[in-house]
Amino acid sequence: MHNNPQENGPIEVSEILDSPYEVVFDENVREIAREFGVSGSTISIFDKDRVWFKARHGVLIDEIGNEQSISRGLLVNTKDLLVIENLGKSEKYKNHYAHAVAGLGFFACAALMTDDRKVIGALCVFDEVPYKPSPLQLSKLVEKAGVISHLLEKPTGRFVELIGRSSDEMGIVRKVSSVGDYGGFYANTASNYLYWNPANNRILNIKEDWCPLFNDLINPLFTPHFKANKDVLKLIDSIRLLIQNPEVSGYSRLFTFNFGLPRILYVNMIYHRNGDDVYVVLKNESRVVDLAKGDYGKRNFLKEVESLAKTGGWEYNFKNKEFQFSKNATKILGIKPVPTANFDSLHLGQKIQNLKTLENDFSEAIAERKEHSVIIAYKESHAAEKTIRINGAPVFKGDICERLVGTIQDISEDKANHDLLSILKTNVEHQVDFYKSLVNSSNIFILLLDKDGNLLFSNKPYNRIFAGVDENSELLGRHEPSFYSTENSEKIKKIISKCLENPRISFPLLLDREDAFSNNKLTKWDCCTIGSNTDGAPNVLFIGIDITELKKSKEKLLKLLDEVSKQNERFIEFGNIVNHNIHSQVANLQGLIQLIDLMKNPDEMSEYFEHLESTVKNLAEITSIVSTVLNIQNNKKPLLETIDIKKAIDNILNLFREDIVNLSVRVEVDIPEGLEVVSVRRYLESTMKELISNAIRFRSKNRNLHLTINAFKDSGRCTICFKDNGIGIDLLMYANRIFKLYETLIPFREFKGTGLYLSRVRIGAIGGNLKVDSLPDIGSTFSIELPDEES
Repeated sequence: MHNNPQENGPIEVSEILDSPYEVVFDENVREIAREFGVSGSTISIFDKDRVWFKARHGVLIDEIGNEQSISRGLLVNTKDLLVIENLGKSEKYKNHYAHAVAGLGFFACAALMTDDRKVIGALCVFDEVPYKPSPLQLSKLVEKAGVISHLLEKPTGRFVELIGRSSDEMGIVRKVSSVGDYGGFYANTASNYLYWNPANNRILNIKEDWCPLFNDLINPLFTPHFKANKDVLKLIDSIRLLIQNPEVSGYSRLFTFNFGLPRILYVNMIYHRNGDDVYVVLKNESRVVDLAKGDYGKRNFLKEVESLAKTGGWEYNFKNKEFQFSKNATKILGIKPVPTANFDSLHLGQKIQNLKTLENDFSEAIAERKEHSVIIAYKESHAAEKTIRINGAPVFKGDICERLVGTIQDISEDKANHDLLSILKTNVEHQVDFYKSLVNSSNIFILLLDKDGNLLFSNKPYNRIFAGVDENSELLGRHEPSFYSTENSEKIKKIISKCLENPRISFPLLLDREDAFSNNKLTKWDCCTIGSNTDGAPNVLFIGIDITELKKSKEKLLKLLDEVSKQNERFIEFGNIVNHNIHSQVANLQGLIQLIDLMKNPDEMSEYFEHLESTVKNLAEITSIVSTVLNIQNNKKPLLETIDIKKAIDNILNLFREDIVNLSVRVEVDIPEGLEVVSVRRYLESTMKELISNAIRFRSKNRNLHLTINAFKDSGRCTICFKDNGIGIDLLMYANRIFKLYETLIPFREFKGTGLYLSRVRIGAIGGNLKVDSLPDIGSTFSIELPDEES
C-alpha cells in the first residue's frame, strides 16, 4: 500500500494544486495519448477530497471528485500500474462513475511518485471503447510517468517559459486592437502602472465603464468585478501568480468562461514579461474552438448530432467502406455497439424491403450534392416493425465525396399521426367542404400556398388571429412569407423548396409572429405537398398549432421546480439542525432524570432544578421555532395587503424611540412618499423590526450608530435597504453561516441565532430574498427584495 500524498513526502502537493498550466506538461499528455491512440489523457494530482488535472487532453474540466476517480486506486494498490481493458466487463468497475456516467470503456494509469516512492498522482490514458494496450505501450506509460514525476520535483518546474517567442511576435501585446476579438493590458511592476484596454470588459463580461488599478490586478479576491465570476477570478489569479514570478518571461493558456449564456466562451491568454514590463493579450477564441469542435472527429460529430437532434447519428466512409453509428443509432437499429461495421455485417437486405431504392436515392443525392430524407419500414428478426426516418448529406473534399453523414429517428410512435395526415392529403380537392368545417371549428391553423408562396387558402382561426378578419377573400393571392419577419420568411421559402423536392415527405417548421392584436405567437407547423395547381406543380399544405401557452407553461414549470428544489434544501437543513438540538436537549433531560436520586441536600436540589428548568426552556424554544417555521411554510395563501413602506418604517421606529434617544442614534429615512408594495404585512414588518433591532444591538463602541433606510422599485421588484455603521461582519468567514439557524457570530448567550434565520424564512415564503453586504468595523447593509405583484 502506498502512502497518502497529503501526509508526507518531499513534494508539497499544495504547491502543485491549482498552479498555472505549463507547456511541457501539456505536450507530455498529448504525446502519451497519441502513443496509445486514445481520446484522452491527464496528469492527475491527488488532493484530500478531489483529483486535480495538472494537464489534460480531450477533457474540458479541471478536476473531479474522489468518488469519480479510478486512478486513486493506486494509493491502495501495491503496483505502480493500473490497467482496465474493458470497464463494462469488470465486476469492480462496471458500475463506476467513469463507465456508468462518463461512458469510458478503457482506462490505464501509472503512478507519479517522489524519489522515495510516495504516490502524489497518476498519468492516465482512457477512451470510450475497450482497448488492449501492448506491453510496449504500457512500458512507455510507466516511463513517461517517471519523466513527469522528475519535472514535478524540479524547484523551477512550476512555470515553463514559452520557446521561440520573438520580439516581433510580442509587438501585438503592446498595441492590442480594441476591435473584434482582441483585448489585453500593459503593466509596470516597478511603478505599479496599469494600462487596461476597455475591450477586456466586453470579453470578460465586466461592467463597461469600469477600469481596474494595478492593486486590483494583484489582489483579485478583494476586487468585486473580478470576484463576481469564478472563471474571471481564475484568469486574473493566474496572471497574478505569473507577475509574482519574475523568472517567467512567457506563458499561454486557453481559459473557459461560463456567463450563463447558451455557449461557453473560450479566451486565450498570452503573457510576456521583459524586466518590469508585463504585456498580456486576451483573444476570444470561441469561434475558432467552435469550428474545431465541429470537425474534431467522427466520435464528437456523432455526439453533437445525437444531442442536438435527439436522434441517432450515422456516417459512411467511402474510403474504408465502413459505417459508424452513435450509441442511440445502434439502439434504434438493434445492432451491436461496435466502433465500425461494414455493409455486409449489417444484413440490411433482410431488414429493409426496398434497399435498392434507398441506395439509388442516396446516389442521386451525392450526384446532385444535396441532402436526402426518407421514411422506411425497418424489420428486425423477432421484433416489431419500426418506422424510421433517415436523413443524410454528402461531404465532399474537392470533387470527391468522402463520406455520407446523417441522422436516424425512430418515428414508430408517430406513425398513426402520419397515417391520419396521409388520409387528409388524399383526394383533398373532393372533400374541401368537409375539411373546412372540421378545421374551422378548432384551434388548428391551415394554409395552402403555391410554389411561390402565394396564399390559396387559409382557415378561419388563422384569418381571425393573424389577419383580424373572418373570411379569407381579401387575403387570397397575397405573398404570405412577406407578412413574416425576414428570418421567418426565409424559413417558409426553404420549407416550400424542401417539400417540392421531396413530395412524399412532411417537414416540421417553427415560426414566431405578432398576431392582429400585437401579441407574439409561437406556432409549430407540419408542411407537405398536396394536389396541384393549373401548371401541374403541387401546392404546399401548412397545418399548425399555437404553442405559445405551452412554452410559457414550460417556463413556469421549470421556475416552480427550481423554487421547490430550493425549498426542499431549506427543509433538509432546518430538519437536521432541529433534530440535532432536540436530541441534545432530550439527552440532557435523560441525564438529569438519572441524577435526581443522587440529590442529597436542598442546595443540590436547587441547582438540579435550575438545570432542569434551563433544558425545558431550550426545548420550548426549539418547539416554538419549529411551530413558527411550519406555520409559515404551510400558509399557502397568506393575506396580501397594500403596504405603505414609509408609514410601516415610521411605526417600527417608534417602537425603538427610547433606544434611539438614549443611544444618540442618527436615523435617515429616504423613502418616496406613497411608495407601496403588495405583500404579507406581518412577515415584512417582523423582518424590518429584526433588522433595525440588530443594527442597534450590534452597534460599534467607537462611534454613534448611523442607520440609513431607503427603498425603491425596479423591474417589478421592490427593494428595502437597511445600512448601518456598526461592527460589521467578515463575509469571507461567515457568508455561509449568517442566515443559518443557531449561528451566532458574536459569542454572547443572549443572542440565540434565530432572528435572521426566521427573517429569511418569512421573506422566502412571500417570494422574496434577504441579502447582506458587510465589512468588519465598517458596517452592514441588509436588503429585502420583494416581488411587487400579487402573483
